[in-house]
Amino acid sequence: MNKIVPNKLKAGDEIRVIAPLRSMEFISEEVIKIAQERLQQIGFRVTF
Repeated sequence: MNKIVPNKLKAGDEIRVIAPLRSMEFISEEVIKIAQERLQQIGFRVTF
């Protein structure tokens, strides 16, 4: 069986955060905003 190794993420790549609505209810808007800002600071595009 061949091992599949994906390309590393690089600046400009998009990271999409996917989570069931119920689990997002437990995360505060402030924490979500901080995570999004940190990912954007290192060059990723973040979508939900």
